[in-house]
Amino acid sequence: MRNKKLVKIDIDLLTQCLIRTKDNKTVKTEVKEINTQYYNFKDWEFNWIEESKKGNKILGLFAENDKRLQGIVEYYENKERQLLEVLLVEIAPFNNRHNPKNILKSKEYLGVGGHLFAEIARISFEKGYDGYVSFLAKTNLIEHYKKTLGAKQLSYIEMYIDDEAAMKLVKKYYSEN
Repeated sequence: MRNKKLVKIDIDLLTQCLIRTKDNKTVKTEVKEINTQYYNFKDWEFNWIEESKKGNKILGLFAENDKRLQGIVEYYENKERQLLEVLLVEIAPFNNRHNPKNILKSKEYLGVGGHLFAEIARISFEKGYDGYVSFLAKTNLIEHYKKTLGAKQLSYIEMYIDDEAAMKLVKKYYSEN
């Protein structure tokens, strides 16, 4: 394992795009590899500038007509285990009611966490790993990830998304219908 941290994000909604909470409008998204040097992580919980120095892939999720990062995920391609390992994932402070800096305890967009996992599952299929993704879960969120992502428990805190659960995520976020 390559410095995995505990995943502790709330998967609030699985939706085809993101839902803007102020008007309940569906908003198109874009996921792309980012250079963390160009973003402000002042109120984020993790030091993404330091994470980027580890040499793993880092993807950012963006909402249409909003230049801010909505969420970010760091992953590693584990060729030996034939899967992608989510090392760290975080939702932007304004989308994360558990972030201490989010004073209003509200979310601007719903669906960020699910979208990040769907993107990793999609890449896993693309790389020939049948959608398999692993991550370490905070113990009080294990049941939540089983229910929302279809993840399964591999060991005490290691979880994985198998081909069937990955396909459901990918279809949810990337199908045309």
